Amino acid sequence: NFFSSSLFSSVACVCVSYSRRYSKQKYASVISQLGGWNWFQELLRTLHDIAESKNTTLANVASKWVLDKPQVAGILIGARNASHVSDMAHVNEITLGASDLEAINAVLDKGKQAKGDCYDWERGGTF
Repeated sequence: NFFSSSLFSSVACVCVSYSRRYSKQKYASVISQLGGWNWFQELLRTLHDIAESKNTTLANVASKWVLDKPQVAGILIGARNASHVSDMAHVNEITLGASDLEAINAVLDKGKQAKGDCYDWERGGTF
């Protein structure tokens, strides 16, 4: 059978490997265009510090920041394992205060702002 389980598994592994490599290249390119590695590390440190002060995770702080935008009705969460799902269930229990938002925005303001919608870059445009 052409679609034997071993062949299918091999093809799936190659596709996943290519997809992960492509995703890493894509994310690295976006980070580079928005502000560079050091800027990104500063953003992560800021989110981490806020997360520690609220006894939650960096992912929850970032998700809450997005959810608090008036134009955002919901977010899609990619969980690698079940523990991530239970953690994300607490995202709406977090309150980001004025000082938290100021700290995040201070770092974001150092980066380059997108010129179009989130898909322009994928269509070959500038970010």
